[in-house]
Amino acid sequence: MNYFIGIFIIVIGISAIYAGRKVNKTARKIKKFLFKQPDTLSVDIIGAKTCHNMREPYTLASAYTFMVNDKIYEGKTSFDINLSGAEKAFYKSDAEKQKNMIEESNKVWYNPEDPAENFLSKTNLGPFALVPVLGYIMCSIGLICILTAIFN
Repeated sequence: MNYFIGIFIIVIGISAIYAGRKVNKTARKIKKFLFKQPDTLSVDIIGAKTCHNMREPYTLASAYTFMVNDKIYEGKTSFDINLSGAEKAFYKSDAEKQKNMIEESNKVWYNPEDPAENFLSKTNLGPFALVPVLGYIMCSIGLICILTAIFN
């Protein structure tokens, strides 16, 4: 039985390492992003697709245009974490607050090397730096479970 528990913990740990490294890579990348005002901006509240811990999860759908070096770029990415493939979900009231904050800040963050890579709201991705560390700890615990089952 400890074999299965150990393997399960290791799989969860490896998943945490993978997801955390992906978000950390995105966080390092967006430190170089610049911002400017969009020429057009539309933000709507829609149902979220991937959230399982809320009864009615919502996220933001956005559409905007901005100009860099006399070239017009279009964007649809609301949050920086969306660049890592994640979706940010909210309750309806929180989604409305986020929508208002985006509309009030009126900023588009973009990659100066590739302005096609852009988003509207920069969040604090710092806590995600701990996710790979927790993944390594979980892998160690899983390995201990397996070794305990083998040598007992």
